Amino acid sequence: MINRVIYNGKVYYKVADLADLFEVSKYKMRNIIKTQDIGTTLKGFGRAVFVMEENVAKIEVRNEVKILETRFTADPVKKTKTVKEPVIPVEKTAKRTKKAKKEKKRADVVEMAVKKVDEKLQREFEELMEKGRKLGTELYLANKMSVANAISDEHFGTGGDFLKARINDIEKLRLIIPKLEDAVAELLEPSDESEVPLNDDTSNDEAELSF
Repeated sequence: MINRVIYNGKVYYKVADLADLFEVSKYKMRNIIKTQDIGTTLKGFGRAVFVMEENVAKIEVRNEVKILETRFTADPVKKTKTVKEPVIPVEKTAKRTKKAKKEKKRADVVEMAVKKVDEKLQREFEELMEKGRKLGTELYLANKMSVANAISDEHFGTGGDFLKARINDIEKLRLIIPKLEDAVAELLEPSDESEVPLNDDTSNDEAELSF
């Protein structure tokens, strides 16, 4: 392996390296360089003799010359930029952490409140449905199913079944249950009082329970 010395943008070789390249002694290589007058010294390298790369072709040993060529890239020195990460003061970090904890706690409280509201609504819905089943059964046993159907149709449309209601229908159930309670209460009134049907179709009193 031959060593190169780059000086002021030029490539130079030491006598010893050229002697190894041409397989001759240092003494003989020194004489050849001196004869060709291609040797030079470089500032900062003492008395050492160097040969510029383009002059190596002038050295002839055993009727043989060698041409050396060093190729450089357009920019042999790669430049990179370092990105310095911003240093966040400990005080600011602590404030941000404390603020984040407060926001999380506030969000947890809101979530808990919503959850409690949902649970309360669910309980009310289940209670209304259970009460509706009992009232509907009482009207069915009293052959007053047409009354229950009429109340259900009023809020859920013709043929609608309030016992198939979902929690989104809780407002309708809140209106239906009191009317069913009134209808059942009328069953307890004296039988000599006239009974006023809720609609003209009373032929379905003995129909099967549709809900």
